Amino acid sequence: MPIIFANFEQITQETMAYKFFMKKVVLNADGTQTIGEEKDLEADFDGIRYKSMSGLENYGAPASVYTETAAESGKAMVYVSTSPTEKQTELTLTLYFFPSSTSTATTDASKIAEISTLYHSFCDFIRGGKIIYRDTVRKRKVLMTLTGAISPATDRLYGQIYKEVSFTFTNEYGCTFAYDDETIETNMPTNTTQS
Repeated sequence: MPIIFANFEQITQETMAYKFFMKKVVLNADGTQTIGEEKDLEADFDGIRYKSMSGLENYGAPASVYTETAAESGKAMVYVSTSPTEKQTELTLTLYFFPSSTSTATTDASKIAEISTLYHSFCDFIRGGKIIYRDTVRKRKVLMTLTGAISPATDRLYGQIYKEVSFTFTNEYGCTFAYDDETIETNMPTNTTQS
């Protein structure tokens, strides 16, 4: 179930107690992958506020089960792997984009321009690679790839201009891992970290 906040004051006060992190994984020309530096969504992208992440608790349909039915027996023969795998699932991350905490923008046009710069910067970060996401709310970690179109909506919340944007990702493993589990990083073709 997604965590949803009702107003700006609740967004800024409640989410500050939680942390939301992302690392970008890019494919190198030699087929190896480089894991980038971890970013705190609300600190490193000043002006972003977390709204919700749906699908993080979901498990995909079992992919490691094979069933065969013989006409003469009427009983299904089922093979279940000792290493369960799941089919990919969909995740939706919804964020608010506000002017930064140090903003000097005074007009609506300058605030919208600042929000747009932040929005495009974040889109550049999540596009063109895989993302390792983890948060301290559910204490889960996931490897995901942006797979949906991005359509921002600009609005006002208590007189403040903001963008609300939902990002659709595919969960590559079809399940999540514990917050500090290293399965994702260990299974990369190369465990290289970029600084």
